[in-house]
Amino acid sequence: MAASRLLFTTTLVLATVLLSFSFTTRPAACSPASDSVTVSVYYETLCPYCANFIVNYLLKIFQNGLISVVNLRMVPWGNAWIQSNGTFVCQHGSDECLLNTIDACTITVYPDVIRHFRFIYCVERLALDGKHNEWTNCFEKTGLGTVPIDCYNSGYGNRIEQKYAKETAELNPRHRFVPWVVVNNQALQEDYGNFMTYICKAYKGKSKPEVCKSLSPKSESTEKVNSVHPVCYVALTFHKPYIHVCPVSLHGLKQMASSGLLFTCSTVFFSFLCFFLSPSNAFSSYPNDENRPKISAVGFQKVNLSLYYDTLCPSCATFIVKNLAGVFDKDLITITNLRLVPWGNSLVNKSNNAIVCQHGSDECVLNTLQACAIDVLRDVNKHYALIYCFEFLVIEGRHNDWKSCFNSLGLPEKPVLDCYVSGNGTKLIQKYADETAHLNPPHKSVPWVVVNNQPLQEDYQNFATYVCKAYKGNEHRGIKVPSTLKSQKANSSLVTLSLYYETLCPYCQSFIRNNMLKLFVEDLIDIVNLRFVPWGNARVLEPNKTIICQHGPDECYLNTIEACAINIWPDVVKPALFHQCSGIHLTIF
Repeated sequence: MAASRLLFTTTLVLATVLLSFSFTTRPAACSPASDSVTVSVYYETLCPYCANFIVNYLLKIFQNGLISVVNLRMVPWGNAWIQSNGTFVCQHGSDECLLNTIDACTITVYPDVIRHFRFIYCVERLALDGKHNEWTNCFEKTGLGTVPIDCYNSGYGNRIEQKYAKETAELNPRHRFVPWVVVNNQALQEDYGNFMTYICKAYKGKSKPEVCKSLSPKSESTEKVNSVHPVCYVALTFHKPYIHVCPVSLHGLKQMASSGLLFTCSTVFFSFLCFFLSPSNAFSSYPNDENRPKISAVGFQKVNLSLYYDTLCPSCATFIVKNLAGVFDKDLITITNLRLVPWGNSLVNKSNNAIVCQHGSDECVLNTLQACAIDVLRDVNKHYALIYCFEFLVIEGRHNDWKSCFNSLGLPEKPVLDCYVSGNGTKLIQKYADETAHLNPPHKSVPWVVVNNQPLQEDYQNFATYVCKAYKGNEHRGIKVPSTLKSQKANSSLVTLSLYYETLCPYCQSFIRNNMLKLFVEDLIDIVNLRFVPWGNARVLEPNKTIICQHGPDECYLNTIEACAINIWPDVVKPALFHQCSGIHLTIF
C-alpha cells in the first residue's frame, strides 16, 4: 500500500511539473523571434550529468519565462559513435542508443519545443531515478502520441541520429564532454551551469525578460552546477566526422559499472587509466582479501622500481601516463615493488627552510599531496591511479582540477587533505628530499628511474626490459610470471613478422581479418614479434613535404591514427585489435 502511495505521489509531482511547462510567455504555435538566442544542448540520454542538467537546470527557462527569447535545440547524440558497419555505439550501452533515437524522433514528430521538452524531461527524470526502462510511460504522462516509436521502428530515427552525429562531430571547438551547451555559437564548456547568464547577455531585444535583471555578476560566480564540473567525457574524438573510438573494452566498462566506480575517459590517456586500473585489475583483484592467494617470500623476490619525479614536469607526466602504466597492463606489477618519489628537482632554501620547486608553488602543493596519497593509500594500485589522474590533468593543462580525481576514482579525499593540512605531508616530502639527495650517482634530470639500485639515466623509457632482466624468480603460489617477462627471455628465438600496409586498401583489410587473425587464434603470436607499418603506397611530395595516399586523404588520416595507436600501445594485441585494414607487403626475417 505504501509503495502504491509513493508511486502515485511521484507520478502526481511529475505530472504537475510537466504541465507547468505550458505557463510560458511564448505560445506553442509561434516560432521564435528573429532576435531570439539560439541555445543548443548536446547530450546523451543516460549520462547522469546530462539528466541532472536537463531536470534541475534547463527546466528553469520554462518556469521563469526565459524560453520566450530562446530558440532551444536539443541534440541527443553526445559521445556516441558510428562503427564501420554503420551501427551506433553509445557510451552508456544499447539502452542509451535506443533512448537517443526515441528523443530524436520525438523532437522531429513534435517540433514545438514545449511539447518535446516535456517528453525529454520525463525520460531524464526517470533516468535520474534509475527507472529509464519505464520511458514508454512518458507518452501518456505528457499527452503525446506514440508516433516516435513508429519512427524508431521504421529506421527513420537512425537517419535523424546520423544528422545529429554529423552536427556534433563538426562542432568548433569540438565537444570534450556532455552536457555541451552552445549559446549563439559560443561553447560554454565547463561554465555550462551559467547558461542563463549567457542567454541574457546574448539577447539584443528591446525588452529583456525579468529574470535577466536578477542575474547579477555575483550570481554568475555562485550559480555553477558544481565546482568539479560533473560531465560525461568523450573517450577519444578523432578530427573527422562520424569517427569516435573508445579504447576501453566493453568488458572493462561492465566491471566498472558493476563495482559502482565511475571512470570518465576524456582522451586516450584516460583510456589507459580505465583499462589498466579497472576494478578487476587494480582496486580489487579478488572480492575479499581473504580470497587473495597467499604467497611466500621464498623463491619470489620482487624487483624494486623507483621513480623520482616533479609533479608539473611535462616529461614526468608523460612518462607516468604513457609509459609507467605498462607495469599494470603487462602484469609487471606482480613482480615489481613500484615506488613513486615526488620531489625531483626541488630544493630547500637553507636560510628559511622553505621548499622551492622547479615549476613553482603549485608543484610544491602537488608534490606534497601526492606524498600524502602514497602514505594514506598504501595500495600501489590506488595511489598510482590517483597520481596517474593528477598527471593526466597536468598534460591537459588542468592541474588545478586535481580534486576531481578523487570523485572520478571513488577514492577518499579527506584523509589525503588532512595529511596535507596537518603538516604531515611536509614531513613526508622532506624524507623524499633526503632520499633524492642521497642517490648514487646523483640524479641529473627527471624523470629519474632506478631498477634495483641501477639508475637507467637517459634509457628510462626501457624500464620494462631492465625489470625483466633483474627478476630472478619463477612462477610461485598464485603469482604468474608476466607474459612480458617470458617474451623478454625468449626474444632471441622470436620470428619477426612485418606487415607493410595502407588502411583503406581492401586487400589489406581482407588479409588482416582472414589471415593475420590466425596468429592470435592459434597462439602463434607467442613465437612472433609482429610489427605493423601503416604507410603502404603513400608518398611524400616535395617541396612542402605533403603526404599523398593511394586512397585519398581519409587513408592518410587513418594511417596516422594507426601509427599513433602502435606508438601508444606497444603491446601488439591492442594495435592489432585497433587496425581496420592491413597491407600488401609481408616479409619474414
